[in-house]
Amino acid sequence: KPFKRSSFQHFQQRLRPPMGNSNSGHVRLPSCSPTRKPGAPGGPMVVTVIFSSTWGLGTDGDLWQVEIPSSATVAELKNRIEELYEVPRYSQKLALSENPSEPALADEARLESIAARRIYLLPADPSPEEAEERAEMESAVAEMAEAFAEAAQEHREVSQAVYESLQGVTYSLRFQRPESAGGSAAGRVISLTFEALTLVADMQQIVEVELLGSSGAEPAFLVFEGSLLPPDLCLYAVGLDNGKTVTVAREAPPPTEEEQHLLQELLDLEGQGVITDTIEGPSGPSGYMDNGLFAHR
Repeated sequence: KPFKRSSFQHFQQRLRPPMGNSNSGHVRLPSCSPTRKPGAPGGPMVVTVIFSSTWGLGTDGDLWQVEIPSSATVAELKNRIEELYEVPRYSQKLALSENPSEPALADEARLESIAARRIYLLPADPSPEEAEERAEMESAVAEMAEAFAEAAQEHREVSQAVYESLQGVTYSLRFQRPESAGGSAAGRVISLTFEALTLVADMQQIVEVELLGSSGAEPAFLVFEGSLLPPDLCLYAVGLDNGKTVTVAREAPPPTEEEQHLLQELLDLEGQGVITDTIEGPSGPSGYMDNGLFAHR
């Protein structure tokens, strides 16, 4: 099982020596005074546990002094380490050297039978089942990443081809101000021509000037087939084409059921941390973006 870094951050703080009491970067952590002379049969002994660099947590070489009965087993030493320093027993491998290939000390071995007072604490080796599960997971992740990369590359190539094919393409569109909107342009209809890659926001400014006399003179919302046109997408992306009619409404329409459902899905994904950054593709003077090209197709 993986060992959580947050637990190490807790005991890493306990490794820092108080100011003015350092010892070449090594810290002598709490231990009880022996009640018997170290080395006496059955008496307490102090074992130096060396935190191995194989953990990769920036505390390489720290020395942990652990007092424990000499008759205790390696398993009991692990329990003592977990009690003092909150390193889970299942994540510990105790060995006589820092070499990862060094065999682990058997849990049932008694400390008094081990001719060493310095023991290295390494990350436990995964069980065969855990190693197989980890390998399968890594393989699955690699396959997913490769498939995603291939799909993303294909999408970029298709988007680039469509973008190039739309260069110079223009749409003749009709813009209608409803009678109910009131104002000077109520009931008026005009026709304008725009390039397919024009942003809706840029088109709206021109429409307001031509239809209402100036930009911002009256409330204006561009509505197509019952939906508000997104300002940051190009005309092709929102489904406009020759002869289409856009309503210049005074009020924004309520979101459709499909839009509400899509918005809820996006909010759920954002809450789960799935959505982080916008995927960007090729962009040109029109502001065309790969992630919006087919949004309404």
